[in-house]
Amino acid sequence: MLSAHADGKNDKSSIVKDIGGRTVTGMVFCGFVVAYAAWMEGCARPVVPPSDQGTTDVIMKDDAFDPQDVTINRGEKVRWINEETGPVPHASTSGDPDNSDHGMLWNSGTILPGASFTHQFNEVGEFEYYCEFHYLDGVMRHAKVIVAEGQP
Repeated sequence: MLSAHADGKNDKSSIVKDIGGRTVTGMVFCGFVVAYAAWMEGCARPVVPPSDQGTTDVIMKDDAFDPQDVTINRGEKVRWINEETGPVPHASTSGDPDNSDHGMLWNSGTILPGASFTHQFNEVGEFEYYCEFHYLDGVMRHAKVIVAEGQP
């Protein structure tokens, strides 16, 4: 809220934000935001090791899966890696969010920047997946893992 004085001038020190039921002055709030952003930039992100043989990586960055679709053999794994540079979480969740069975085969939960999630595929078929955080934006949806029988 901004308070006005009788002389018609606004008092910037009285700007307030409501955060979780607490009132914080604008100056303190801005200082908190700047400090938090600086802290996030200074935090070391986990280093994701190279993938093992039989593991295919899917990069999650800029609101996209790269590649969107992957083909692997039965028994192999897919590892989803969040490579966002800012504090943007992602997820890998099986199915279509419009169907009641979404998340039944796998659900990574929140994958923070620099982190990863791996799932092994033991059945042949096509498995659709999406990001729980971004599918409503029309992105990171209808991706696929195609699992083939592979070499005997």
